[in-house]
Amino acid sequence: MIRPLVLLIVCFFTKPAFSKVRTIEMDSGQMKTITLALGRSTVLQFVDSPKKIVSGNSNYFNIEFTGNDVTIQPLSQVSSNLFIYSGHRRFGFILKVCHCQSYDDLVKIYWKYPKKKAAKRFVKKKNKFKSQSFHVGKTKVYASNMFYHKFNDVYVLDGSFVLPKGMAKPKAKDFWTTKGGKTLTTLDVVFSDEVKFKNYRNIRFRMFLKLLKPVDFTLRAKLGKKEGHVIIYKRWYQ
Repeated sequence: MIRPLVLLIVCFFTKPAFSKVRTIEMDSGQMKTITLALGRSTVLQFVDSPKKIVSGNSNYFNIEFTGNDVTIQPLSQVSSNLFIYSGHRRFGFILKVCHCQSYDDLVKIYWKYPKKKAAKRFVKKKNKFKSQSFHVGKTKVYASNMFYHKFNDVYVLDGSFVLPKGMAKPKAKDFWTTKGGKTLTTLDVVFSDEVKFKNYRNIRFRMFLKLLKPVDFTLRAKLGKKEGHVIIYKRWYQ
């Protein structure tokens, strides 16, 4: 009975390394610490898919991303910083490699909105936008609404497109805007889940535009060899 009791006491007081799962909120003005361990992988999980990753010292870390996840595995006892860009958002991290008792196994990351302004973010003026549509071959594109997102300082254009069931889904690069022959800055184009009908599919999209002020511009789309466009007037959304 003595030996089992001794073994039980040893196991009770031994503190092995263990992982942890946590959730954090952050904005572009913060740097959050991520604790890593040698021989272990840590996953950063985002709501939006990461578009670009910049590491302060990539020689000492194995960094991969797929879907909404970024996987980090330290290769040496070296700390560094890391920046991840998701659309028009930037996340900053301090990567800390240590021999501490706990490390980050999974970190779920959300964008932090100011509490005082959260209720006002979605307050819109009377909608003056006139829904527009145009054809690109057999696909019909709709521009349904546009507004200024004050918190993120971007203009948002909402729309959708209806295409035949067997036709390939358009990509973000297939949509762009121009004014006077010059291409305007598009920060991102995201798509929502599609709704299927008998012979057609309806997919909504949201385009984020960086404009210095409201202007008349042209929304363009190119699908295959076909191209179409429609004019959006500033009086509809300013």
